[in-house]
Amino acid sequence: DFEAWHNHRSRARYLDHVTSLFSSYLLRALSGPLVDIALIAVIVCTYETLLENGSLPNTWPNIAVRIPEPFNQTSFALSLMLVFRTNSSYARWMEARTAWGRIINSGRNLLRQALSAFPDDYTEMASTLGRW
Repeated sequence: DFEAWHNHRSRARYLDHVTSLFSSYLLRALSGPLVDIALIAVIVCTYETLLENGSLPNTWPNIAVRIPEPFNQTSFALSLMLVFRTNSSYARWMEARTAWGRIINSGRNLLRQALSAFPDDYTEMASTLGRW
């Protein structure tokens, strides 16, 4: 159905996606942890800013992470996960590409065999079959 495909490919679908985002199950399921993380980040940033400006006593501890070690150790694991996901998605894409190639080749073979069954004076029927 061309009309359904045209509606699916229209740029208005992005607005539909954005408006339906707030009613999605995924956002509702993740809203609690996301709000918690955002709240903790705001509290830590406010605390560090007040400590640097001298608004808090100097005896209070500094909680900023100055060494990059935790980030270096986790970035290696993150890069491995990213590489494995990229490799597996490329493998899935390649499998789909070869399956589609087999479908196309089978269709061409079927058409070639069907066209060989028609006599030479049935050119219009052979042309119609080729377009189908």
